[in-house]
Amino acid sequence: MFDSRPRRLFQFRTIVFLLTGLMAILATAPLHSAADESPDTTGRRTDLTSAETPPPSDSVDSAVSSDAPVAEKSDAEKSHGESSPATEISAAKPSHTDPVSPVLVGIIVIILTANLGGHVFESMGQTAVLGELVFGIVLGNLTLVGFDGLEFLKVDFNHHSTIDVHDSLHLAGITIDNLSRLGVILLLFQVGLESSIPQMLKVGPSALAVAIVGVIVPTALGWGCGSLLLPNHHWSVHMFLGAALCATSVGITARVYQDLGKSTTREARIVLGAAVIDDVLGLVVLAVAQGMIAAQDAAVSGTTSDFGIVSIVWIVAKALGFLVAALFLGHYISRHLFSLATMLNGRGLLLATSLLLC
Repeated sequence: MFDSRPRRLFQFRTIVFLLTGLMAILATAPLHSAADESPDTTGRRTDLTSAETPPPSDSVDSAVSSDAPVAEKSDAEKSHGESSPATEISAAKPSHTDPVSPVLVGIIVIILTANLGGHVFESMGQTAVLGELVFGIVLGNLTLVGFDGLEFLKVDFNHHSTIDVHDSLHLAGITIDNLSRLGVILLLFQVGLESSIPQMLKVGPSALAVAIVGVIVPTALGWGCGSLLLPNHHWSVHMFLGAALCATSVGITARVYQDLGKSTTREARIVLGAAVIDDVLGLVVLAVAQGMIAAQDAAVSGTTSDFGIVSIVWIVAKALGFLVAALFLGHYISRHLFSLATMLNGRGLLLATSLLLC
């Protein structure tokens, strides 16, 4: 007889996730409005100043009177007309918003949404990471349906140079973005623990062939589709479409095989090795595209471009140098670091050593 308890348990967890996520989303609305409210004391002061200042006169009398020395203001007038920084601070509206609250709310919303998406797609026989991606896309585009309570989760990289340290919502978005990058690093470190360098070297030629095909074919298809769909745009747009399509995600690839329980198979090692090589080749493609466009712009404007073959070689050298350094550190230094951490027998030293290596 079919046991319906797992199904009821899944339905119960789904309802709990939905209710908790809805409460967390609704909680972001007052945080967003409280951070956006700022006293417009400067505007009011400007309006008062412009209202009190008489318009300039073009008469001869005003021109003559303007040559007369201006009497100095008394101390009372100075104290009344000029406001000190302490006065401006005291006149500002106090904010009772905890700067950590947007970060916690954002993490809760993201984790609940990702878990809900993973459970839904796992119930349909798909991998959890696919549901997490789909629900993440929906969560990031709620603005299209008129809900902007989660806009603080997005990071505007052009806003970093002018960000205010008291702007808690933008700081929350940057913090969550950094945490997501840390999560990808830990995921790749976990997958790396399940594989070894000799195993990856065995599939090296196959991974290289897959990576080359995985760069050439998407780049050509992206360039061709861009030429067909956007015929009136410049060829540089078509080139960047192809260069963007050749990029892959090692983290997503590793997570898919990990969810399927096949991260130690030969096919998984070939795909992971190809993904790593594809990242290096993708950097080369983007560097070539940027160099060609920079050279054309320099030719049109009559200037010289500093971006050339030397820059491309330098990008490849840095990527390969990082790979060689990581292999050297992992093979020759990691064993000594872990032995030292074990001898010291300190709480959390093994975890700290692992984070240092990853």
